[in-house]
Amino acid sequence: MRHVLHSAFQLQPFFDGRDSRHASCLFIAFRFSGPGGPAKLQSNSGDVYERAECDYKHHNPRGIYSVHLGWEHANEHGRHVIQCARQRGGNESEDKSNRVCNRSVRFRGSSATFIIPVVTTLAGTAGASGTADGTGSAARFNQPRGVVTDGTNIYVVDYGNNTIRQIVISTGAVTTLAGTAGVSGSADGTGGAAQFNGPRGISTDGVNLYVSDTDNNTIRQIVISTGAVTTLAGTAGVTGSADGMGGAAQFNFPYGVTIGGTNLYVVEQGNNTIRQIVISTGAVTTLAGTAGVSGSADGTGGAAQFNQPDGITIDGSNLYVSDTMNNTIREVVISTGAVTTLAGTAGVTGSLDGIGSAALFNQPRLPTVLGTALYVADSMNNTIRKVVISTGAVTTLAGTAGVAGSVDGIGSAALLNQPRAIGTDGANLYVSDTGNNTIRQIM
Repeated sequence: MRHVLHSAFQLQPFFDGRDSRHASCLFIAFRFSGPGGPAKLQSNSGDVYERAECDYKHHNPRGIYSVHLGWEHANEHGRHVIQCARQRGGNESEDKSNRVCNRSVRFRGSSATFIIPVVTTLAGTAGASGTADGTGSAARFNQPRGVVTDGTNIYVVDYGNNTIRQIVISTGAVTTLAGTAGVSGSADGTGGAAQFNGPRGISTDGVNLYVSDTDNNTIRQIVISTGAVTTLAGTAGVTGSADGMGGAAQFNFPYGVTIGGTNLYVVEQGNNTIRQIVISTGAVTTLAGTAGVSGSADGTGGAAQFNQPDGITIDGSNLYVSDTMNNTIREVVISTGAVTTLAGTAGVTGSLDGIGSAALFNQPRLPTVLGTALYVADSMNNTIRKVVISTGAVTTLAGTAGVAGSVDGIGSAALLNQPRAIGTDGANLYVSDTGNNTIRQIM
């Protein structure tokens, strides 16, 4: 069970840097204070947090992860300080190269856990674009877009390279699953024989990947185990809005894609519509919006309007759409096609946290659902936003609005550069940090 902090208490990172001896490690420390001097950490439901822990992940020679505790003390200013620096695993005689790095901070009490998310870089190097496979910072991307995970691997649409990349979560090892870097086209095939043209979105059912091959105006299917690519719907080079079966259906700049049961749902940016595809047959219909009509009206089916939406995700019964040029988050009831606005105000750009229309976004993009919340890549604010689905309450999870960068860290201390997409494995978030050509992890 997780809670937020009691409003009387302040928690902030006051040191966030790298260990010069081990450049991949973060030093993180927090201070929290409350009325009357040194404080206990308390949630708004009254739970007192009895201790602080720093979670570390570490590959030992057997490939096992281990967890190490941080520590707490009161400083001269009457504040409690939780220091989360890199610690050595095992006993004191263990080789120093076997040390570990901070990933997240947990404040534990009798009935609740409060977690401070930490942003790290899983793969790629900020400022360096390319096509190289490799591990961690040795791998290169070129404007990565959509991202999805099956729990073991992350799959990334490497838009600038016209490829689909695979990242092993446990190691950061990056390989190319399908497509050939620098080659655009529409050919079906296996691995490097398949071709894409400006792909953007991606989803998975655990066996197959589904990719919006945007500049081809098609939806592609990839068998994960073999890398075999086929075209599920649409015809390469043909733009339109017609519903139909397989190649008879037409798209106009399909972008985000998500899977729900036996259907695929596609955000069609050029037509301002939401399309539904029956995976087994390739039958395409229009669920919401009217092709060629842009706007912000809520409504059912064709009465609803969108303005260049590009992201979509699902919680089982509803779809959530990042209506990018309206700067809003929309909710679509799958069973009826009824569309409402969950957060943001159409036509108003900003970065304010708030509830519903009081919250502001700046070109929100490809989101994901984790638990009872929606996580959105607020691309032009360089932030990751959290939206509570039941209330529309919006807060900023990571990054600072208006500040671009590549720094790893906690909350606003972490910097991103035009993040475009978010995926989740049910515990962590994975972000395509497009302007940095990196894949970031938020734990």
